[in-house]
Amino acid sequence: MLFFEYFKSQLNNEIIVNLKNDISISGILKNVDPFLNIKIENVIAISTNEFIKINKSITNIQLCSIRGSAIKSVELKKNGLEEHMVEATRIKCNLDC
Repeated sequence: MLFFEYFKSQLNNEIIVNLKNDISISGILKNVDPFLNIKIENVIAISTNEFIKINKSITNIQLCSIRGSAIKSVELKKNGLEEHMVEATRIKCNLDC
């Protein structure tokens, strides 16, 4: 739940999602659920794999849903990252302790 709460606090911020198949998807984070399924708006897809070519027809996607199990990593801006993680950890400790 720690990551879910953090991602919920980052709604409407720019995000880059790196998938397991070496495709990176960037855009504006619109929604996230407890399974870390992510919805992104104003999508830009980039392939880092030389064998996977991104077709021009998929470069103009307005809204994209990404299944949490397909995500390798997520990149966000560092604005207040440490503060949010400390606060989320403190809340979790107060609930569990």
